[in-house]
Amino acid sequence: MPNHLLSFLGTGNYLPCRYQYAGETSSVVTYIQLALLELLKDLQRSDTRVSIFLTRDAREKHWEPDASNTSSARRLGDLLKEKFPFIDIQAVLIPEGKNTEELWQIFTIVFDHLKEGETLYLDVTHSFRSLPLFGLALMNYSRIVKNVRINGIYYGAFEVMGPAKEVERIPPECRIAPVFDLGSVYTLMEWSTAVHVFLSTGRAEELSELVRGNLKPILSDPGKRNLEAIGEQKLADMLRILSLDLLTNRGAAIQKGETFLKLQRTFQDLQGKSLNFKPLEPLLSKVQEKIHGFREEDLRNGYRGVQWCIQHGWVQQGITQLQETIIAHQLMFLSEDPADREKREIVSIVFGAKGSPLGTADRGYQEGLKRNQHLTKTIFDHKFCEVAFPPYNQLRDLRNSINHGGFTEQTSAIRFKTNLEESFTLLKNRYKETYGEELF
Repeated sequence: MPNHLLSFLGTGNYLPCRYQYAGETSSVVTYIQLALLELLKDLQRSDTRVSIFLTRDAREKHWEPDASNTSSARRLGDLLKEKFPFIDIQAVLIPEGKNTEELWQIFTIVFDHLKEGETLYLDVTHSFRSLPLFGLALMNYSRIVKNVRINGIYYGAFEVMGPAKEVERIPPECRIAPVFDLGSVYTLMEWSTAVHVFLSTGRAEELSELVRGNLKPILSDPGKRNLEAIGEQKLADMLRILSLDLLTNRGAAIQKGETFLKLQRTFQDLQGKSLNFKPLEPLLSKVQEKIHGFREEDLRNGYRGVQWCIQHGWVQQGITQLQETIIAHQLMFLSEDPADREKREIVSIVFGAKGSPLGTADRGYQEGLKRNQHLTKTIFDHKFCEVAFPPYNQLRDLRNSINHGGFTEQTSAIRFKTNLEESFTLLKNRYKETYGEELF
């Protein structure tokens, strides 16, 4: 990925100093941009771009040569071209950002200067007032829309040396200003997005990738590798598997519950530990709440999966999971193999006949008798069949419609979610009335 340094140039009276970052100190410079290009070795490449965003006043004071005074100190434009002639450097005019309209103009100008897939380095040292916060939001937006990667957000803390009048008494070569990497603030925004996606949609892929990416430097270094990091990666992997199992209706895996068991064990291992990534700590309790109730080797995990689907808007998965779990439940009541395809088809046939005005005279029921007379009659007369056939049959046409892409039936999109919720509620109520206990 090509690199792109984004920096803002103000109108302040900048004093020359040396900037220090990651144990290295720059030469004496008046402008932080020169120091960053010197200190950040990854930027010293021919495919690097530098965009300096500046107002008209800043351009006159710090960018363009002073034609009226040839003996004055050289400006940033000339210095950059002289020291880094192999880098593409652009000065980009922006408004002052005095109001909301101008802030949005700055947003558009900066965003338009970004290229798809770039690696960005943002310098906010001389940003105007709210621009650092605005810049963070812009970086997060650009990461999603333009697939850019944010490598660092830098701030040259000149003010730690004291008031300007006191700093003037210090020889320039002795003025050392630290450069802070504010990337952790941006990382927190990434965490916020990933956690929000998981909690609101049930999708854990982004969260898993974020954890794995942040853990890579720790797990690959024997000196830093620790049990907490291993546990955190395991947690991320299990969440991803759980999410995909539910998303793709892996009914047998959901019923078996191994992933839920591994997650619970990982929670126990991490409980009370100081994690490598603090945003994970409050997330643990949220995840535990979401998977509460899932058990190992429990058919009712299928119903819990339906509830997960409803909570996160997975309508197609919820309809399929509910019907297929009902079938498995009926077969388990009869001590039959819930994975037997032939027997599953017979359950579906009998449920359809149960809801037909023709009853046992229904053509489907007669077909069931031919295929397995004993099982067909047993299901038809079973108490759970009486409980489950109405909600099961309510979803039959909806499932066909959604699986055939709406070409076979013109069903309103909003009806799917409503009917799924109604069918699930109906099943729970009928089950409790008949068996005197909750469905799950």
